[in-house]
Amino acid sequence: MWMTALTLLYASVVAFVGAFLFRAVDWLEPNGRLALVLKYAIIAVGAVAIANQLLPDGLLAAIAELARE
Repeated sequence: MWMTALTLLYASVVAFVGAFLFRAVDWLEPNGRLALVLKYAIIAVGAVAIANQLLPDGLLAAIAELARE
């Protein structure tokens, strides 16, 4: 039960920080193309961080198991 709550808290914090950074890119980056690249990078890093918490034994273990099949 505690691990579920902790994982939910972790995912919520990552999502909140990602949303803040997403808006900060809009406010601070005048170059539209670079802003788009930064937004995609923020989304990708957040997704990987959340997936690492949700998958059993982490993301690298899941990738290694897929490579063995």
